Amino acid sequence: MLRSNYIYRLESLRAELLQLGTAVEESMARAIRSLHTHNTAVALWVINNDNYIDEARDTLETRVVTLLATQQPIVAGDLRLLMVTTAIANELERIADYASGIAGRFYRRPELMAQFTLPEQFLSYAEQVRHSIHLSLQAFLAVDEQIARNVIARDIQIDAMHDELHSALVTAARTAPEQLDIVIDLIDTSNVLERAADRAGNIAERVLYLIGS
Repeated sequence: MLRSNYIYRLESLRAELLQLGTAVEESMARAIRSLHTHNTAVALWVINNDNYIDEARDTLETRVVTLLATQQPIVAGDLRLLMVTTAIANELERIADYASGIAGRFYRRPELMAQFTLPEQFLSYAEQVRHSIHLSLQAFLAVDEQIARNVIARDIQIDAMHDELHSALVTAARTAPEQLDIVIDLIDTSNVLERAADRAGNIAERVLYLIGS
């Protein structure tokens, strides 16, 4: 394979990964919006978009394998990029699964969820998680060590917000037992969001590995 064609394919992989990341970030944002606005159409979009994201991840991995098989030798820096690309794609696919699960909770029981207004504390927490996902993608786009380290550092703040939200939801369940089912769903959703933030941290760690830091 000509070096110019090889470089073009490397850059194409990078662009595809960023496109995948944008789709995943949008899925998470819409999943939260479906809960907040009680919009089943938005929830269904997230659920259906998960299939597109799965296919995009599979296609990306196939292209990485093909490039590894057809380009020899591969310099260490390029090999590292290919490994990181696959790893980040897998992290993004898991975040998309979380978003689909969140949307699915509402889509299956819209009448029940419509009886409950999401507390501002929950929305703030969800936005911080979404922002960490966004920053992790920015870190990869810019190959920026500082942004990557900021994502990792933010995890402490997000964990603290999660703990506070969990306590508030438990209190809500005790004071309004008739809303117990909804509160349990929100507690589970907050746990899923925490795992999504952890995945963003994993992406940031991969960026640091790519940089060699």
